[in-house]
Amino acid sequence: ILNVWMLLFFALTCMVSMPARSAVFERLIILDEKTDVVEFGNKTEILFDEDGDLTLEDISRPEIQEKFTPHNDQAVGFGFMDSVLWIKFTVLWKPTDVSQINERQWVIEQNTPFLDHVEMYDIGANGELKVSRAGDKQDYSDMEFQYPLHLFMTSTLPYIQKTLYMRVQTKG
Repeated sequence: ILNVWMLLFFALTCMVSMPARSAVFERLIILDEKTDVVEFGNKTEILFDEDGDLTLEDISRPEIQEKFTPHNDQAVGFGFMDSVLWIKFTVLWKPTDVSQINERQWVIEQNTPFLDHVEMYDIGANGELKVSRAGDKQDYSDMEFQYPLHLFMTSTLPYIQKTLYMRVQTKG
């Protein structure tokens, strides 16, 4: 049985802004045992993929990483867009109980219900890539959670930063 310790709300309902780059630490999403819900839109970085053809391998290249723009609003909005939006965020689990040395499970919720395609790219501690899919154009049986909003499971080890990528494609 899978224990889910926390639900991260990724509120994505406001308009996208393009602020100046800020310190990496300010973008870090710190989690602990007392964390219940975190709205972390303002701790993300975004990249518009105008042609919609970039892959995880492409966006991992340093020259593409430099094109991610910090997002300072609490939420990220989509509206009508022809391009693909990549969202990058980094979490760090800092347990208050130092005896906690095992992986911990987290659920990430992207709570904008009417998105066509949402993919979460998660590289595990063993280096294995996990791609989870959701969206209102996605077959329900292919989703990790059969739920109206977009939920994704991830796990983290204590004191190790983990960067996740979300790819969103929608016509609104």
